[in-house]
Amino acid sequence: MEKVFLACQNREAKATSPAALRKKGIVPGVVYGLGKEPQALQVDEIVFNKTYKQAGENTIIALKIGDGQPINTLIYDYQRHPVSDRFLNIDFIRIDLTEEIETEVEIEFVGESPAVKNMGGMLITNKDKVEIKCLPEDLIHKIIVDISTLKEIGDTVHVSNLEVPEKVHILDEPDLAICTVVESKIEKEMEDIAAADATEAAAAEAEAKEGEKAPVEGEEEKKDEEGGSDNKEGDKKK
Repeated sequence: MEKVFLACQNREAKATSPAALRKKGIVPGVVYGLGKEPQALQVDEIVFNKTYKQAGENTIIALKIGDGQPINTLIYDYQRHPVSDRFLNIDFIRIDLTEEIETEVEIEFVGESPAVKNMGGMLITNKDKVEIKCLPEDLIHKIIVDISTLKEIGDTVHVSNLEVPEKVHILDEPDLAICTVVESKIEKEMEDIAAADATEAAAAEAEAKEGEKAPVEGEEEKKDEEGGSDNKEGDKKK
């Protein structure tokens, strides 16, 4: 079972404002869950950054708050500054190592799709995370999807195709598409334009031929009049 330890301190919620703590390089947080009262805490920003890089969101973190006994937790949520990306607040949730938990795990796409490389297709990713259920000790950090299996336009990886350890259960519907290769939009538009041009040209050609066969307006009447005049002259000669 993978586990990392994180030392932190109790925090008096009303003693010091979160903004004041952040200015000192301290991140405010809270731990809750398992029917216990939420407990405010604070942790050194540099220490937490190292822990987060090591653990991520799906590794058990043993929180040691002050002199207390370590608490098995997971990072449940956090807030980051929109510009500096610094952690503003962290929520930990207590876990029971004997009870299954539900959480999300990221999907990592690797490889190169022949349908994209050789056929000009476009890879569309529909999901970048799936929900899983397992015991805390069986948690995984990510699921690898090898897109080199996508060889033709229309090839798709479904949830049912994902490979996970036996003790990990994926909760998403099996027939949901994770990613698929579709016909390139640009190529499709070019084909549609070419088809439209060909149709328009064929129609123009057909119209031109029809115009050659049809008499010019008034020409038939003129011929009839000329023919009538000839008959009159012939009558006079008689």
